[in-house]
Formats: sequence, C-alpha cells, structure tokens
Amino acid sequence: MKKLYVFLLFLCFSILVFIGCNNLDSKISIEESTTQKTISNNKVNEEIEKLKEEISRLNEELKRKEASIKCLMEQKDYYKQSIDFMLEKLSEDELKEIMEKEWWYTLSIIYNEGDDKKDVEISFPKNCRITLDKSDFDLVFSEHNKLYHIINATDKYKKIYEEVLIRNWSDNIKVKNYDKYSIAAGSGTVVDSIAYQFRNVPNGTKIEIELSEKLKQKLGLEDNILIISIK
Repeated sequence: MKKLYVFLLFLCFSILVFIGCNNLDSKISIEESTTQKTISNNKVNEEIEKLKEEISRLNEELKRKEASIKCLMEQKDYYKQSIDFMLEKLSEDELKEIMEKEWWYTLSIIYNEGDDKKDVEISFPKNCRITLDKSDFDLVFSEHNKLYHIINATDKYKKIYEEVLIRNWSDNIKVKNYDKYSIAAGSGTVVDSIAYQFRNVPNGTKIEIELSEKLKQKLGLEDNILIISIK
C-alpha cells in the first residue's frame, strides 16, 4: 500500500513537471515569436522611413530641375527674340552668308580597299579630274546642315532658302556617257546624301559627270564637267 502511494505521488510529480516544462516552452516560443515580429516590424518601419526620405529628396531634386528648365526656356525665348531682331537688320546677302554656313555640300569618291579595311573617301579636286585604280566605287553627293539653325525655313526666308539650297539633286548631277550604275539615297539627322554606285567599270573607262552651274559654285569647282578615269 505504501509503495502504491509512493508510485502515485511520483507519477503526479512527473505530470506536473511535464506540464510545467510544456508551459515554459510554450511561453518561450511565444516570446521568441513576439520578438521576431517586433524585429521584423522595426525593419519594415526603417525601410519605410528610408523610402520616405528618398521620396522627399527626389521631390526636392525634381523641383530644382523644373526651376532650371523654366529658366533655360526663358533664356531660349529671350535669345530667339534677340536673334530675330538682329536678323531684321541684316541685308539679303548677309542672310545668305549665314545660311550658307548652316547648309553646305560635298562631292566625293568612296571605295573599299578590301580585306575588311575601312572605306576610303576622296574629295573631288577643284580641277574636276580624278583617276582611280578601282572598278567598284561610289560617287557620293551630300547635303550637310547644322543641328540648330539661326535662320529657320519659314515663309519669311523662303526666297533665300531657295537660292541657297540645292533642290532636285538628280537635275543638278547627271552621268553623261555611262549608264551602268545604280542610285542609293541616305538620310540622317544632319546629313542627306545620294550615291551613284559604279561596279565592275572596265579599265580605260572615262566617266563624265555634268553639274549644274549652281552646284559647281557651291562645291567651289573650276568646271561643271567631272572626269573619273579608271586605270
């Protein structure tokens, strides 16, 4: 009987210890979970604060940029008005001189040396004679212009533009005695061009190119007949 009593007492004690341990583990687990949530929330709050600060900084920077753009636009309007005022004081010849510095023309021969080498470009000489040892080449006429113009192509300056610019390129450049070529056009922001592509031209061939008087003057050439001789 006494042994049974001791056994029951030990059993009850064990149960109480087990329950107490479980309660302690549960309490520790809850505390750890709470701590982790607190740490996580703190990190989130820190990130939110950082983002708020970054947004505030970007807003301030945006305001400065907007103020700077506004100032630049005001300067642009002022300079444009000043330029327009000064252009009113210039003669037609002076206006042409300005426009000719904003629009200009070049005429060149381009060919490739082969073996993946770069293209070679030769400007047409003033005497209008050029000799090549290549049977494949391009005659390239290009119109260049500045990205920004002092004199814009408005109705007010239309007459001057017509006098300065070369229109209808094919009417100003004509291949006289050779018809085995093709034509390719190219266009860019500040350069437009037309290429007369000659291929497999026989040795001893002389190709004559006739230029209009206006184009001859624009290019600063001595003659309006160009001669391309193939060795």
